[in-house]
Amino acid sequence: MAVQLRSIKGFGPIFVAAILAGAGDLRQYAHGRQLLRNAGLNLAESTSGKRKGQIVISKRGDSNLRKYLYLATIQLIGVNPIFQELHQHNVQVKHMKKQQSVFKLVGKVARILIGMVHWAETSLRKKPAISFHKQPKVMNRHVY
Repeated sequence: MAVQLRSIKGFGPIFVAAILAGAGDLRQYAHGRQLLRNAGLNLAESTSGKRKGQIVISKRGDSNLRKYLYLATIQLIGVNPIFQELHQHNVQVKHMKKQQSVFKLVGKVARILIGMVHWAETSLRKKPAISFHKQPKVMNRHVY
């Protein structure tokens, strides 16, 4: 499992060891959201008696796992061209703040890790070029 995770460019042995130590066997997770919940990175509503709630990170989970998932994502954004492109798209096209983009990519890292373990993949492949523009619906051969 560690060899699979090390095959991602920019994912060093310290990150792999720390994530595996905090999360345990990654095969026990059915989806990356479960890993995020274990790390306390799931979203929760923070409310009080008088004020309306804000959506915040719950932080109810393993703080070391949360820290190393975050640091690994920062490293991937700095080194891995796939994550650089995703971060750039989030910031420039979707107009996210940089920190929002990083936390969105933390979720993607968690899903990728679980997917790699479940599908026994040894490298991170880039999907074919995807158009980020919506295509018009075609019904009965007419464009609406």
